[in-house]
Amino acid sequence: MTDCIWDANSLWARAWYAVMRTQPDPAMAVEAALVSATSLLSPASDRIEKIDRMLFCWDGRQAPDKGRKEKPEHYVASRKVFQEFLTDLFGAVHAEIPDHEADDLVATAATNSDADQVYVISGDKDLTQLQNPRIHYYCLHTKAVLSASFICNRWGVRHPDQVAIALAIIGDRVDGIPGVPRWGPAKSKHLFGAVTSQMKFDQAFAAIERQIPFELRAHFYESLERTLLNRQVPGLPPPAPLRLQPLDYVKGFGMPDLYRHYVALHTHYFGRKMTKDNDGDEADV
Repeated sequence: MTDCIWDANSLWARAWYAVMRTQPDPAMAVEAALVSATSLLSPASDRIEKIDRMLFCWDGRQAPDKGRKEKPEHYVASRKVFQEFLTDLFGAVHAEIPDHEADDLVATAATNSDADQVYVISGDKDLTQLQNPRIHYYCLHTKAVLSASFICNRWGVRHPDQVAIALAIIGDRVDGIPGVPRWGPAKSKHLFGAVTSQMKFDQAFAAIERQIPFELRAHFYESLERTLLNRQVPGLPPPAPLRLQPLDYVKGFGMPDLYRHYVALHTHYFGRKMTKDNDGDEADV
């Protein structure tokens, strides 16, 4: 059993802003997001295994905005259209809990999953701390599943679950994390020199904390509260089994790129061979 837990906010925001920079059309943003999601499930990507169940996680309606600019006009309305398409095309369910952000929902769903393997799909670096032998992090930026060694080398930590500690030291302006004043990646990596690969999270935290001057610890603690994931958010729906629509139904949407990836999905999951119809389009044999 393999679950796919999506940081849907990250997926949607990437598609929206990428399209709006070149062609300010909400409908095109929806199509781009659908193509992106479908291509990741396609065997042509050769990046993730067959998916049995999926859950799409969204920021709650009352989640803090972290000082970011107000979302553009049509952003939320178009997002709802995207959600409806996901439900229609894949039988997807959506998790959106007031006062909770998508990354905490993803962390809770991935941690509580009873699947043998879990893929977390996101562009949020906070979620790399979930990576372990059962939970895999697929990065929307690099378009690859990141290994534990890659994550550890990137942040100078000994285990992915320590990324939260490193980010609390370094800070992140985009996510409103102040970090420790005048400290950065080099300082963080130096502090982690006292951490060994055998240490559990609490031991690693203690090793880092001892090196932070007392007068700077309040900054560290404040940032750590934001970088640590909440893995106990209540009320999440369970992941839903992946369900595919008939190809003729999807072809009727008039989205050629989406249809192409959807054909690949049908072939991958149902073993169907495809041929060309009279119009030159692919169809079931």
